[in-house]
Amino acid sequence: GVQPLHNEHKKIYVRKDSEHGICLAGVDDLFAAKARIPGHGLNLEKALAGCFDNETVVVLAHQPNAAKIILDGPLGHTVDLVLSGHTHGGQMYVLWPMAYFANAFFRGLYVHLQTGAHVYVSAGTN
Repeated sequence: GVQPLHNEHKKIYVRKDSEHGICLAGVDDLFAAKARIPGHGLNLEKALAGCFDNETVVVLAHQPNAAKIILDGPLGHTVDLVLSGHTHGGQMYVLWPMAYFANAFFRGLYVHLQTGAHVYVSAGTN
């Protein structure tokens, strides 16, 4: 089944005897705290607690603006990849300019210059 990652992570190992794995961390949506949802809000420190330097760290974040906050923050240097969506890649033609200017990353693959981390924003399905 599907397990939501609420400011937490799961480890993925290619081989069971491997010490090097992928730390897959999910963070709450940026606006969860603003919406006053009790116990919710982006908490990267909590999500990455237990991830190690020798692991590839992948963060799942609904909004691309969360990727900017994550990578510009104090733990940004520990993240290798942020996967995001939310913008729908401009699928709704009329709203495309608004989505483009409102998000730090819009669609596709980016490199965060300060950390070297990658950000991929999915356009969803057409």
